[in-house]
This record gives sequence, C-alpha cells and structure tokens, in this order.
Amino acid sequence: MIHPFRILCLTALLGGTVPAMQAQYNAPMLGGINEDGAKVTEWYYSRGLDRKAKGDFDGALKDFNTAFKYDPKTASRYYSYRASLLEAKGDFAGAAADRQHAAEINYEDKIGPFNRAIEKNPGSAQAYEKRGLAFLEMGELKEAIADFTKAIALNPGSKTLAVELGSAREQVSAGCFRRGRQREYNGDWDGAIAAYTEAAEYRSKDEGDLLLADAHGRWAAALQAEGRWDDAIAEDTKAIERNPKSAQAYLNRGNLWKIKGDLGKAIADYTAAIDCSPQYAYAYAGRSALRQAMGDATGAAADHAKVVELDPQLALKEREQAIQAAKAVGARPPPPEPKDARICWKNGLALKAKGDFDGAIAAYNQAITLDPKFVPAYNDRGIARHHKGDQVGAIADYTRAIELNPRYPYAYYNRGVERRDKGDQAGAIADFTKAIECNPKYAHAYEGRSTARRATGDLEGASADYAKSLELSSAAAGSN
Repeated sequence: MIHPFRILCLTALLGGTVPAMQAQYNAPMLGGINEDGAKVTEWYYSRGLDRKAKGDFDGALKDFNTAFKYDPKTASRYYSYRASLLEAKGDFAGAAADRQHAAEINYEDKIGPFNRAIEKNPGSAQAYEKRGLAFLEMGELKEAIADFTKAIALNPGSKTLAVELGSAREQVSAGCFRRGRQREYNGDWDGAIAAYTEAAEYRSKDEGDLLLADAHGRWAAALQAEGRWDDAIAEDTKAIERNPKSAQAYLNRGNLWKIKGDLGKAIADYTAAIDCSPQYAYAYAGRSALRQAMGDATGAAADHAKVVELDPQLALKEREQAIQAAKAVGARPPPPEPKDARICWKNGLALKAKGDFDGAIAAYNQAITLDPKFVPAYNDRGIARHHKGDQVGAIADYTRAIELNPRYPYAYYNRGVERRDKGDQAGAIADFTKAIECNPKYAHAYEGRSTARRATGDLEGASADYAKSLELSSAAAGSN
C-alpha cells in the first residue's frame, strides 16, 4: 500500500488536489505521528508560500502555523515567512516584530554556542575564530573583524586568521565604498565622504589616503562646476593633504587660484604639479599662460616649448585659445609662429606612425598653412600621400620641398623612389644622384640608385652603388 503522504506530495507536484486524502492525512499527523515529520513540515511551508503568492493569506498563515507545530526548530524560518505574510497584508509593525524575533533566534542558534564557549574559556583563539566565521556567514562583518582580531591577539602566528581578518576588512571596505559611490551619485557629498572615510579605515594607510584623496578631488570638481571656488579649493587642499604627490590636485587648485585672480598661488600650484609629474604638459601650459600675463616672457616661452615637446596637440589648443581670447576683446591675434607649424608637423608624424595617413595629411596641411615655407611638412605630406597611392600628389609635394630647399636630400630621395616605381629610371637616377650630392653619406640613396641602375642594365654601376650603401650602413651601425 502506498503511503498517504507520498500520494499527497505527488498530487501536489502534479498540480492536483485530493481534499479527502488531505483531511485524512492531516488529522493523524496533528496527533503526533513523527514519521516523515520533516517532509510534512516542508510540505506545509511550501503550500503556505504558494497560497501567499495566490493571495490566500489566511490559508498561508494556517499552513505556516501547522508547519511550526510539527517542527518548532524552524522558528527562525517561521517568523521570517510570517513576517513576509504580514507585510503583504499591510501589517508592517507585526512584520518588523517577527523579523526581529527571527533575527534573535538565528543569532542564538548560530552565535550562542560560541558565546558560551568563550565564557567558559576566554583564552580560546579557536572559539573566537569560529564565532568570527559565524558572524561572517551572517553578514555581521564588523563583529567578525573584532573576533578575528581577538583571535590573532591570542594566536599571533596564525596565517589563517590573518587571511580571514583581511577578507572581512576588504568586505567591509568594499561595502562602505559602494555606499559612498551611491551617495556621491545622489549628490550627498557629506554622506559620501563619511562612507569613504569609513572604507579607508579598513584599508592600509596608503590605500586609504589615496581613496580619500580621489574622493575629495571629485567633490572639488563638483563644487567648481557650481561656481563655489572657495569650497572647491578647500576640497582640493584636503586631497593634497591625503596625497601630496597628486599632480592632478595641484593642477586643479592652481586653475581655481587663477580663476580667483591669485596668480602667484596659481603658479606655485602649477610648479608643484610639475614637481610631482615632470611630464605633465597641462601644468606647463597653465604656468606658461600666467608667466606671459605677469610679464615673464622668458619663463613663458620655456614652458610653452615644453608643452610643444610633450603634447603638440595641447600646444595648438592653447594657441587657438589665445587667438580666440584676443579676438573676443578686439585685440590683434598673435601672429602665426614657425614653432606652431612645427607643432602641427610633429602631430602629423605621430599620426603617420599610427597609420592614420588622412589625419597626418590634415596636420601637415595645417603646418603648411601656418608656414608655407616649412619644407619638412611638404616632404612628409608626400610620404603620407605615397602610402595612400597618390603618386602624383606625392611627387608634387617632393618637388615643392626641393624648390624651397634645393639642398634637402630627403625630398630628392623620396621623389626618386616615386619615379623609379613609375618606371622613370632616368628621372629616378637623377634624383638619387642629387640626394647623394646633398648628403654623400646617404646610404638609402645609393641603394635606390643601385636598383634603378640595375633596371637600366647598368650592372657595374648598380654593383658599385650597392657596395657603397652596405659600407655606409655598416659604418653608421658601428658608430651607434
């Protein structure tokens, strides 16, 4: 004969109902039959949750009560389930009371044994460790940290305890950090800094200082966006106190001092930023502009040259801003300078190295606009056009470079390559020869002429040129 409980469970799984069987089954179980008691408890809890989901709150509560009657050890779960039911019915006070009751029972179940063990033997590192692990499992991270710390004090050499303590501290710090981010997102900067400060307490001093320095820096940026200059300066100062090597914080505070008109303090901060990061182009740019405004033309020029070296694009941007500022007040814009063309040319070289030939050509165009006699810009634009398959444009650029400087060997060589590739071997040989006349140690020019001579059948001349190219290449390699 099949056990009634199994029939009942199977029927429930299949979605059916057998009221008669259920009534027949429930009565004897309530009478104290213990066989399969755990299964019965689970069944009532499951049916209670199902009834709750369907809105049958009274039926659900009846099932929860019955389940608890069969197994009082499930008290924690019982109160949690009943709390969710009371919340669904709108009884939030009752739900809160049940959740508190569930927490107390859960605490006693998981922590009580270790409390008694510690009371019995206060010097047991193992008892503190086990209680700390129990706290960790419950999500009570700070209590876990306190227990692991106590356990380490009792057993200083335990690597396991050190790992457990470190893990708990990381979890607390991460939680505080997430809370800080959320508050920051909501615009609650005081709350965010408080959360970040708590997060820092669970990290090493250096890590904590960096975390708070970044937070104060972001707050300063938010304040600056609102026009609250003094408050922003105060936050940048806190960032610097936490991380005295933050070039970004010094730069930001320098910009704020400049806005407030305190140029001396601004220059001091730009200088501090450069001391922290000698390759920081933005700090040189800021200091250059202020030195120019204060009449220090020499210092301004030196800083601008450094910007050109470190970040040609930024140098161009600063130049354009100066032009626009002059136009805005009706002043004469600063005239183009040869060094501006050089900036554009260097930018073109960088783009060409990345394979961005269109960008390189645009940069060379800008250089030529600023200085129509800048020979390297024509030569390198020709190279970029060569890579794009524009032989006609490339030859025109090399020719213009030669017109501007008839002693420029690279333009002769490059034009020779184009002519050789087009089949004009005589023109190529003439260009390679001119390149050699301009620079007798130009190994590539000898090699190019060797190839062109071989194509015309001049094998003796080709062999001599090739030997010379090898000789010059070897000499150059040896000197390096």
